[in-house]
Amino acid sequence: FNMAADYGYRGVSFKNCKGAIKGLLNKMLVDSLNVSGEREFFLTGEDLMNTSVVPVQQDLAMASILGLSHVERNGHHYCHGLDHLSKNEIDDCIARHPNLYEPFGESGRLKIQDGFLDVSSLHTQGFGSVMEPDFDFMTPLGEWRFEDLEG
Repeated sequence: FNMAADYGYRGVSFKNCKGAIKGLLNKMLVDSLNVSGEREFFLTGEDLMNTSVVPVQQDLAMASILGLSHVERNGHHYCHGLDHLSKNEIDDCIARHPNLYEPFGESGRLKIQDGFLDVSSLHTQGFGSVMEPDFDFMTPLGEWRFEDLEG
């Protein structure tokens, strides 16, 4: 982004998949460039394809740390809520983060209110990921088949 700014770019997008350290460094660079006052630089965020629980929670925690108030969220459009989790994991997720997830049928989903997500429950150790996986629900790697992905 430093070179791009020299060529006239004014903003950079944070993507958690590119690394938290890169996001922090770009935030520091934006803040440093804004000190000069010649042009205003900005940092945005997008998730590309983060599914719910650990990836979404880590991404939202980083966005909060970076001071981003708006982040483009795509992952929850491509994956149906918490359907990939066991019933125990869904219940645990909603119980630990009732501000972020809500029941939806037999599953759960992000709790979007007026276009916003309440990330306050993510202000914990581990980027807000404190759930234990339900290993009994998972398919052992040796038994996994690609065909199992088809409904």
